[in-house]
Amino acid sequence: LARFEPRDLSNVLSAFARAGQFHPGLFRKAADHIVAIDDLDSFELRELSNILRAFAKADVFHPELFAKLPAHVSAHAEFAALDEESKRNFLWACQKAEEGETGIKLKGV
Repeated sequence: LARFEPRDLSNVLSAFARAGQFHPGLFRKAADHIVAIDDLDSFELRELSNILRAFAKADVFHPELFAKLPAHVSAHAEFAALDEESKRNFLWACQKAEEGETGIKLKGV
């Protein structure tokens, strides 16, 4: 995963989620990889939004990921800078995670 560009990682996760395919190993490794990155500035805001959406759409919740990405956006960017679709995706994913986390939990269970 270290060789993936942020856009590629976002696209792969989004494709799996859109296809309704949950591959636990992929999502776990991707989440652990992203959480381990010290500086998420290499990710575009849209990519972060798409990653959260992919996890939420797949009903996969990784608490550290769902804590780190919103914290990064609020600390390093303006939410208003997101395009409308990214805002909706970001808010929907965070709301879905907050409302119950009924899907598969990868960590902290």
